[in-house]
Amino acid sequence: MVLVDKLNFNGITTIDIGVELSNHLSNRSDLTSLSIESQDFLSKLVKNSKTKTDLSDLKIIVFYNFGMLLDPVLKLNAVQIFKNISKK
Repeated sequence: MVLVDKLNFNGITTIDIGVELSNHLSNRSDLTSLSIESQDFLSKLVKNSKTKTDLSDLKIIVFYNFGMLLDPVLKLNAVQIFKNISKK
């Protein structure tokens, strides 16, 4: 976590996808809409996390621990999710 702490110290937003998504989905009993709900949650999370860095006018977000996006139960297309996020 030393790298994450350094990034945060320099004004760069970091998001632990695994923790954020699992917390969001932890109370769900209906599995039918997990894919859509997960994608919507991640889009909102990124939108609400965008901040300019202290070092430039760039908006940088570093994602880590994103293995949960590959979980077959969620039926997510991780590559497409990151492509969509990078367009915003």
